[in-house]
Amino acid sequence: MSTSKPVKKAIVFSNEAIRWLVAFITFALPILVTILSFTRLSSISASYYTGARDVFVGLLFVLGSFLLVYKGHSRREDWIANLGGVAAILAAIFPTLCDSCPVTPIAYIHAIAGNVLFLVTAYFCLGPFRQAAITKPWPKAQRRASFYAICGYSIIACIVILLIIGFAATAEFKKTWTPVFWGELLMLWIFSAAWAVAAKWIPWFTDRKKDNPLNLSREFQLPLIDKPGIK
Repeated sequence: MSTSKPVKKAIVFSNEAIRWLVAFITFALPILVTILSFTRLSSISASYYTGARDVFVGLLFVLGSFLLVYKGHSRREDWIANLGGVAAILAAIFPTLCDSCPVTPIAYIHAIAGNVLFLVTAYFCLGPFRQAAITKPWPKAQRRASFYAICGYSIIACIVILLIIGFAATAEFKKTWTPVFWGELLMLWIFSAAWAVAAKWIPWFTDRKKDNPLNLSREFQLPLIDKPGIK
């Protein structure tokens, strides 16, 4: 008689591992595209028009994929992480303007997607990450809570400042000082720092005995189906 064995689950990534990978990608992205562009960039996104295009687009797709499979602790977290994943992929598909190009709807889509991606991180910093840390009384958890607040408000401040610069600054100022590049660089590294701390692998922010950094209660799993056997 043929019988099928029950479906087993193999752990692929825990939430903490995904957070660490997101942190690594957002830290490495501006470094790699700056090196591979071989030119002075007006923005990180402008690397699309250089030799770094494949790296820029590829890392945004990988980042988006990790955010899409990330599992939060509530339906809202899941949906907002998915929103961030879609935003990262849209920012890769729809490029920003080249330095001498006229404004197009594609550039607006890119700008909106990029801002949504950063706002998603601000949400996680000021919402789930910070709230989870606040509920824990030990010092390192409180340290995390303060750090998340700094990261979240800093990202929001950067977005507001860049919007003001975009509307008010002269083209000469933008070309000379490249404020968009430095603003995007800062936000990406804040993004990276927040998710690295949330991975709970940094000793200064983590009490391993209390925070349980390898908690796999919300892992991303894939099914492994055994071949049917004959008894």
